[in-house]
Amino acid sequence: MSVLRRVKHEVFLDDPAWTPARRAEKALVRRLDIFFCSYLSLSAIVKYLDQNNISNAYVSGMKEDLGLYGNQYNYFTTYFNIGYIITIPLSTYFMNTLVRPSLWMPTMELLWGICTGTIAAVKSAEAVYGIRFLIGFCEGTAWPGTMVLLLSWYKPSEIGKRLAIYQSATSLGGIFAGFLQSALYTNMNGVHGLSGWRWLFVINSVISVVIAGWGYFGCPDYPHRPNPRSWWLRPEDTEASLARVAGERRALPKGWTWGTAKGLVSNPLNWAIWACYEVIGQATGGTGYFNLWLKSLTNADGGARYTTSQVNLKFASFLILNLCGCYANLVVAWIGDIARHSAEERSALIAALVITYYAIAAGAPVKIWPAAQAPHYTIGWKYSLACFVAAVPAILLVRYLERRAKRRDLVPPPSADEESDVYETKSDPASAERSPVLSVADVGNVVPVSGR
Repeated sequence: MSVLRRVKHEVFLDDPAWTPARRAEKALVRRLDIFFCSYLSLSAIVKYLDQNNISNAYVSGMKEDLGLYGNQYNYFTTYFNIGYIITIPLSTYFMNTLVRPSLWMPTMELLWGICTGTIAAVKSAEAVYGIRFLIGFCEGTAWPGTMVLLLSWYKPSEIGKRLAIYQSATSLGGIFAGFLQSALYTNMNGVHGLSGWRWLFVINSVISVVIAGWGYFGCPDYPHRPNPRSWWLRPEDTEASLARVAGERRALPKGWTWGTAKGLVSNPLNWAIWACYEVIGQATGGTGYFNLWLKSLTNADGGARYTTSQVNLKFASFLILNLCGCYANLVVAWIGDIARHSAEERSALIAALVITYYAIAAGAPVKIWPAAQAPHYTIGWKYSLACFVAAVPAILLVRYLERRAKRRDLVPPPSADEESDVYETKSDPASAERSPVLSVADVGNVVPVSGR
């Protein structure tokens, strides 16, 4: 089949070799990509903008206007991370049991967008502390919720590409933030009495509110509880999704039990992948301090080597190098395969990864990446290098435990239909009853048919 013909079949979904079920599955994935992933990608861009615009503002006049000194910049991140940590377990629980994700996630995005806009009016570092806490509290719903929903709708063979798109959108947000701040500082500085860095928060706020509005329709909730406002999700799409979930033996949310909690904490594979994520996350943490390094560079006469616009442009260019920094999403895709047996376990693992990461980020940067030491950090880059080295055995350990688990559970427990095919009794074939549940007395009369 020629490439053009194959493309035509993919576009028009008219390949005669496809079964009706295959065609319905293709149509579902396309609709998810167009409507659901468009919301997630746009949300990722504004999330990064609102989370990290403080860095661009700091080097664009905020430090001087507010009279910031010492490690106050680090504390902006600390208060954000505290709010982020608090809301993650609450959000994960709410979305699995109490509130539809299509209501919870866009509403929190709307609130963090409004909070972002209020930074344009701050007069002190203390005011920024409080607002950053609220932004972190609201933003804590976004990344874990996104990962849980993606793992509920896409197959393991499909999830990698979607996570790559999401990660690219996140990096695009960082690139866009640098260019946006550079343009605002050049063209809007002083307009209506606002500094260029204050305009950054105003513009970011407007973008966030608009994207949040689309979320009420673009977020599809779960396959077994679809969003009634998602007009693009047809009944046949829901049926196709449920068939996919059953075929992949991927569990959907059912609620927490003591057995689920016990399985979560007693599985060494869960602890290994948690440690792997955290080590890699710490290794890549230094990229956010590149702009402070640029700002600190001076010429021989003591003057700044780069202007404010140049710092933002160079930082945006530096972030292009991080388009491949998708470790977090790769680990999440790995979790989707490891914990396919329990939606609650997947959610808890993702929440644990992010909580631990931001718990470390809430206090560690003050000691590891103190703004007062820029550009020469006493600990920072040594710490980053050590974590990169430690990441290698951490990844190998996860791989070893995963392969061991697959060998141990090579043959999954058969379903009722499968069991009727696998076993037959020695009793009279005309009167024997086949049952997926056997009594103790029946055990001696069972003969494997398939040779397992």
